[in-house]
Amino acid sequence: MEAAQAGELPEFVAKEHPVHKTPVGANMITGMVSTVVILLYGLTTGESDELFWSIFAFSSCIFLLPYLFMFPAFFKLRVSDPDRERPYKVPGSIAVQAVLSTICFLFIVQAVVLFVFPDIGNGNVDWNYSLPVALGIAITIGIGEWILATAAKRMQVATA
Repeated sequence: MEAAQAGELPEFVAKEHPVHKTPVGANMITGMVSTVVILLYGLTTGESDELFWSIFAFSSCIFLLPYLFMFPAFFKLRVSDPDRERPYKVPGSIAVQAVLSTICFLFIVQAVVLFVFPDIGNGNVDWNYSLPVALGIAITIGIGEWILATAAKRMQVATA
C-alpha cells in the first residue's frame, strides 16, 4: 500500500479502508494471487501433501531469493563505503565480514537449490515436483521485474 501511495505501484493497490485505514487493495491482490497459486499448483500435484510441499518450497524460495543479493550488497558497501555511519556494524575485520557474507550467501544458495531439487543429493531430480516450483519462481520474478519496470516508467513520467 505504501509503495502504491508513493507512486511505485498502480493506484488501486493504494486503496485503504476508510475507517480502519487497513490496506484493502493490497490485501485483495494478496488473496487473489494466493488463490491462483493454490489452484495452479493443485493442478500439478496429485495429493494434498505434495501440494503443501510444492507451495512451501515455492514460497520459501521467493522469501529467500532477496537475501542472495543482500549479502553480497552488504559486503560491497562495507568495502566501497567503509566510513559511513551505520546503526549496526558487524564486529571484526573486513576479512571476517567477507567470510560471514560468503557463508550466509552459500547457505541461502543451498537452501534454494534443495527446495527446488530436494533429491539432488541422491543424484535424482523429480521434474514433476521441481518444474512447477522452478516455473513458479521464474514467473514470480518476471512479474516482479515487469512491475519494477512499469513503476520506473511511471516515476520518470511523473518527474518529467
